Amino acid sequence: MTAVTDTAIELFAALLPLQDSQSLSKVISQLVESVRSPRLERNTGRKSAVLVNATIALVLSLRNAATGYARQAKDSFGSGQIPATLADFLKVSCLKI
Repeated sequence: MTAVTDTAIELFAALLPLQDSQSLSKVISQLVESVRSPRLERNTGRKSAVLVNATIALVLSLRNAATGYARQAKDSFGSGQIPATLADFLKVSCLKI
């Protein structure tokens, strides 16, 4: 199960930078909201796993966007509310991890 999750995170991180800015913003917002879901409060182990996996997926996505050849990815991650949303989420997640 761990290998499947790790592969899914890698795939997500590879494909996220290729999305247009509107889709990127929507996906990142949904990911952040899912981490903050009150349903996770009942199971702290699951909440921690979701937080760690989401954080790793976003950091790998940023790395792929920064090192990739697609200028579109760099522009998409730097547009609109995406930088602020990512910064807030990553600050909070780093404090919890």
